Amino acid sequence: MIKDKVNTHFSKEFNGFVWKIMVDEKKDMLALEIRNAELKTTSFTCININNQQVTINNLQLEESWFCGMEIISDGVLLLHYYINESSPEHKGMIAFDACSGKMLWENYTHAYSGEKWNAFIAYNTRIEPKRFVYLDKTTGQVVQPIPDDEKASLQNSFFTFPELVDAKVYESYLSPHTPEGIVELAQTDNTTIISFYIKDNQVVTNYIRVFNNMNELVLEDKMLSDIQNQGSDTFFVYKKCLLYIKNRSKIVGYFL
Repeated sequence: MIKDKVNTHFSKEFNGFVWKIMVDEKKDMLALEIRNAELKTTSFTCININNQQVTINNLQLEESWFCGMEIISDGVLLLHYYINESSPEHKGMIAFDACSGKMLWENYTHAYSGEKWNAFIAYNTRIEPKRFVYLDKTTGQVVQPIPDDEKASLQNSFFTFPELVDAKVYESYLSPHTPEGIVELAQTDNTTIISFYIKDNQVVTNYIRVFNNMNELVLEDKMLSDIQNQGSDTFFVYKKCLLYIKNRSKIVGYFL
């Protein structure tokens, strides 16, 4: 359980596993791909991080299983299909307004390759060798990209990712637990965030803790229990918001 009475937080539970998370740095929006293997469905949700509003809720394409999320950028959520059920190769580009959920455009001859400034980079999947074109993000029309003053070098500057650390060095943040295996830590201007695994009666559980600049525990949460294999990169910080997945099916945001 989250234990904190000072800082605000938000969470949303999904009917499936959180498969992919992406952040739109210009619009401060969070996009999630949710997959439910039992129902053979894939859905997509967008959340405004600043006001915690869900702007797209469980969006599904007509073919709701063999599809996925390419990117969210400049307020545009870009999705794709797969060539077939046995191929990882993408086909098609379907763009939605991430703030309203309205479909902006669709293109079934091209596939996404990247982005540059104001445009998506795409290529016609029927032509070899590949010939790349630039597509306007909001219209899907071929354009000449316009250099952006917010240079690509700024990308990832708002993110803080955890690093593997020696548990013995950070015992005060782990007490009274004795961690089992991987310990990850990230520090911001005024917080220390630590993720660790403990084993109790053969059951492995992943915990996260947040300490303020006075080394006071302000948050503790159980992210996942009954774990078979430990993993890294169990959380990240975007600007002042800590983000992590709880029980594989819930997104949690905590403002530091």
